Amino acid sequence: MISINKSTAVWAIVIILVVLNAATLTSMWMHKPQLKKKVEIRDFRPGGPFFIEKKLNFTEEQAEEYRKLRTSFFEQAAPYFEKIRINKGRLYGNLKTSGDQKDIQALVDTLGRLHSELEMLTFNHFKEVRNLADSTQRVAFDSLMINIVDRANQPSPHRGDRDGGSHWRKSYKDDKD
Repeated sequence: MISINKSTAVWAIVIILVVLNAATLTSMWMHKPQLKKKVEIRDFRPGGPFFIEKKLNFTEEQAEEYRKLRTSFFEQAAPYFEKIRINKGRLYGNLKTSGDQKDIQALVDTLGRLHSELEMLTFNHFKEVRNLADSTQRVAFDSLMINIVDRANQPSPHRGDRDGGSHWRKSYKDDKD
């Protein structure tokens, strides 16, 4: 019988395991599925970026003006999105520390102001879009906007339990009456 001391056997097993691990990792690396290109959120919006112009059946002149308004809106909104992102990062960075309550409140106030200004910018944008429409298109636009706002207020597992926009719809209808 061949006599093998225990330390030699352990080293042999370790070497075999290292080789097997390397072979497994190499195999996984060589046969990994190809990653698809990054898909942007806007690709999932109903009808894509020109959903409104298609839904309202804009004429070519209206569509041209709508595209200008849309481009202008996103150029004006981009700084708000960036400032909101930065300030949220600062705010939630305070979770790691015992941040000063005054600084935290200042960040929350800044976020509230930025959201308010962005909401006003968005409202004015849609008001301008509505003004592009003729009377028939405006009826369709008004209905579409109610659906968009309702959809934005729908409950989501990522946004917690909300009432699905029913509070807005009720107050909106009450105001119209």
